Formats: sequence, C-alpha cells, structure tokens
Amino acid sequence: PYDYTGTNIKAMFESMSLCKIGNSEDGEYIYNTQLMLDGSILDNHTKNVNEYAGGIRWNIGILKQLGKKCRFSLYGGPMLNTYIGGIYNERNGNNPAQLKASITIDARLKAMYDFEAWGIPVHADYSLSIPLIGAAHALEYGESYYEAYKIKDNHSCISMVYPINMPSLRHILTLEVPVSTWHKVRFGYSGDFMQSSIHGLKYHSYTNTFMIGMTTSLFRK
Repeated sequence: PYDYTGTNIKAMFESMSLCKIGNSEDGEYIYNTQLMLDGSILDNHTKNVNEYAGGIRWNIGILKQLGKKCRFSLYGGPMLNTYIGGIYNERNGNNPAQLKASITIDARLKAMYDFEAWGIPVHADYSLSIPLIGAAHALEYGESYYEAYKIKDNHSCISMVYPINMPSLRHILTLEVPVSTWHKVRFGYSGDFMQSSIHGLKYHSYTNTFMIGMTTSLFRK
C-alpha cells in the first residue's frame, strides 16, 4: 500500500530500416525494433525500506506509412512486445521478490519530422505504444510462489491482459542533431506508465527518463 520513488537508469537500442511488402513502394513500410534495459532503486516516504526493480523489454514490428506531407511522416502498426523483470522489496516476508513477465501485441504510432533550428538540421521522432492483448504472469492475492508452483498443480499463473485490466502507455520523444557525416547526437524523453489489476493485485509503475545517445547509418548508399 506504499508508494516507492527513486532513480531509474535505462539503456535503449533502436533500429529502423525501410522494407518492402509485396508491391509496396519505397518508404511505405519500416521495420522497427527496440531493446530496453532498465533498473530502479526506490525507497518509501519514511526512507527506512528499499525496493529494487528492473527488467528487459524487446519490441519488434513492421509499421505502415499512414501519411506523408513535406517533412512530416506518420507510421503505425502492430508490435510484438515482450518483457521480463522483477521487483525485490526488503520488507515483504512472504514474497520479497516478484516476477514480472508479459507478452503482448501493441498498437504503435511513430511520427517523424525534419526541420531546421538556427541553421542546424534536426530530426524529431515520437513513438507511442499501447498494449492491446496478450498474457502476463500474475499470482493470486496473498499467494506465495511456493503455493503457486509446488502445491497447486492445476493452477495457472498466466492471465490474459487487455486495456481494461492492463491500461498502460509508453512513449518516447527524441531529437537528433548531426555531429558528423554519418553520426548524430540523440537526446530526448522516455515515459513508461505501466498499470495492471489482476487477481486482486494492483500494480502501478511510472518512470520519466531523460536519454542521450548516438545514432548512425549502418547501411548507407
């Protein structure tokens, strides 16, 4: 019943490439993947208990161009989203560690816009993902892992998830500024707002992260 706040550290690798499906035109589809690793060190308001959380998230999908005008382009489509991680709380005696695992089909929108600021070319990228349907690991309220996996032979810890019991959202806004012919500095904001209510257990995790990195063209003409 307590809120835990603290510091989140995140690393992200993203790749995008043009792809063709059937008789589609160049640029009509993009192949998009994301790999994220993150960890958090948290404590409660009295500063007497620590909590540790982290995990790995991998997304893969093909997005179709929904619109293009001048320097603006919009893509959308389904993404396969897999996540595995965990939470450890120093206070919980029954389940000090919790497994967090899910696989979902997400709806993703990606908008890209190129403009100039003080004569410097800038590439803006915004992506938004919302889980639609999938499955997640979830115990019953008050149930221990020993009870779930050793005693209840016919009990399933996998539950179906959808926007009603898993209303979540992830989005990333970045700006890229060139520093050489093939390399750019990328900086921006990443927000993950994950929620679920399964088997009487409510889970809320909100992270706001400032990110900075590099981008490069691996295959160039």
